[in-house]
Amino acid sequence: MLSTLCARLWLAGEQLKDDARGISTLEYAVLLAIILVVTVTGISTLANGINELFNGVSALF
Repeated sequence: MLSTLCARLWLAGEQLKDDARGISTLEYAVLLAIILVVTVTGISTLANGINELFNGVSALF
């Protein structure tokens, strides 16, 4: 099953390589993935910082 999936992805990539619209679509997909990873990482870091802030404040009282 994995070999079939890999073969289909390879053929799709070969077909898109000659199509300018396909290349643009792949570029946008990669950019979207990068933006998504950065956003999720930033939100996670921010949430951890807020939790530490509230834990520090609650320790004072």
